[in-house]
Amino acid sequence: MSRLTKESFLECVSEHEMTVILESEDHYHLRFGVPHTNNQYFDVITAPNRVIITGDMGDFIWQSDFLNFSPRRLLAGRSKEFSSEAVRNEIAERIDNFCSEISDWYDDYEGDEHSTLEQFEAAFREDVMDHFDSANLDEYRFVSAIEDFSSYIIPDCNLFGDFWCDFNADVPTYHYQWCVYAVYFAAVHASKLKAK
Repeated sequence: MSRLTKESFLECVSEHEMTVILESEDHYHLRFGVPHTNNQYFDVITAPNRVIITGDMGDFIWQSDFLNFSPRRLLAGRSKEFSSEAVRNEIAERIDNFCSEISDWYDDYEGDEHSTLEQFEAAFREDVMDHFDSANLDEYRFVSAIEDFSSYIIPDCNLFGDFWCDFNADVPTYHYQWCVYAVYFAAVHASKLKAK
């Protein structure tokens, strides 16, 4: 699934119409959708300090004021998922950081297989990437692969010693992001109702 942006969300809802089911001082029930279809429809239901969204893109409940919506206090709904891309990016960043000081390791290198610093660094990078070369590693295989890593080029390097302390492989789900944008979208429309 492609990355969601505000612009791509707005494309998704460009033909949506709003139906006001309930509007009162502290409560709203607003339905958004394209007439005669259920594709990406959603309802936003509010009560004091609660915002609920339900529809075919997911169901979530937040502790928040609707018209000043803040998604920080999620009460119900799955907002995160494991991202192998995030882990791969973190691995690449750790390799780059480590290689910025690889000359220290090369100075202690006693082998004759890599005669230049550039060859030594290239071999180390290849060593690490070969270890993670399975394209579809899931969350549990990544954990094992990270914990089992050792380099034959630099045997005592501790490339991943603090990996799970500093890094969280969970990223917001597409549906969670979509629903957050949808609540903001609904709040803008509700503000216009209040202004009338």
